[in-house]
Amino acid sequence: MNNAKTKVPAIDKMILLLDYLSTRNVATFTEIHNALSLPKSSLSLMLSSLVTHRLVKFEKNKYHLGLKMYEYGSAAIQNFNVKSVAHTLLSDLVNQLNLTCHLGVLDGDSPIYLDKIESNQLISIKSVVGKKLSLHSSGLGKALISQLSDEELDRLLPEENLEIFTPMTIPTKTALKKELQEIRKTGYAFDREEGDLGIFCIAMPIFDGHHDIIAGVSVTSVTFQMPETRHEEIIHQLREACQKISRKLYE
Repeated sequence: MNNAKTKVPAIDKMILLLDYLSTRNVATFTEIHNALSLPKSSLSLMLSSLVTHRLVKFEKNKYHLGLKMYEYGSAAIQNFNVKSVAHTLLSDLVNQLNLTCHLGVLDGDSPIYLDKIESNQLISIKSVVGKKLSLHSSGLGKALISQLSDEELDRLLPEENLEIFTPMTIPTKTALKKELQEIRKTGYAFDREEGDLGIFCIAMPIFDGHHDIIAGVSVTSVTFQMPETRHEEIIHQLREACQKISRKLYE
């Protein structure tokens, strides 16, 4: 969660509350109070105000994010130029590979999906635009942080031991740094069932005119639809798509 402090404590507390709800499907008042340790009186007033403004919804004695948050998120994504530039090229990539593609950026300390284009495969990938990902267990996350210095990575991931999602998850920051070195050499990142068992991903960054990473694209599917015999083809098509997006952004 975002624990940043500003000169407006009321907004800090509201962001802390919204961040918490974004990680939960629903939560009771008691669960929110216990997790955030905010005074009950101010928490009650804050929740009431957020419900009034449709930022939070209250039903069946539980709270969850309201549709107004979706409206804000959708507006922000629509205004992000890389999405409008990349969408058609990603559609072409999906048609070439018949695999699902995602476009994402680094939002603070988390990768987030800006766009998703589904393949025609019978088995669909359960992901949604706006979803936040893990930095170290997603191909997109690793591609997005692949150019960071050790000091920058230490700020994003201060702990040596990393959260484990599957038996394939990279367990330590030291191991992650070693993999990032390889990603810098090859230009692409793998997610080998590291975030979810049965899901495989290949991702690459999109660069700006100064060769800084501004976004990334991932090709994702269930593992058996992306056998090693297809990796060379996928990497080639993905690299071409990312290069086209980079050029088109600065035409």
